[in-house]
Amino acid sequence: MDSQADLSLEIRKKKPSGLQKREALEKEVSMLQNMLNQEEKMHEILTQFQLQEDGSSISIPDFLPPKFIHDEGAINRAGYGRK
Repeated sequence: MDSQADLSLEIRKKKPSGLQKREALEKEVSMLQNMLNQEEKMHEILTQFQLQEDGSSISIPDFLPPKFIHDEGAINRAGYGRK
């Protein structure tokens, strides 16, 4: 995600023409929309995990980082652990 933030900062630092500004903003909006979509998917998955019955299975999508999948504590730290 650092590269996306760097791209956003780079876009703002340049002094582009009107058309270039529009294209850069459209690119940034697209990038931010993708990030939002991923965050919404993550929220949905974690909510499903929180609501699941003991012993039931949950499908884990490919876009989750491997460390997150294997780090059981990450779910609890995110506030989605079972209560």
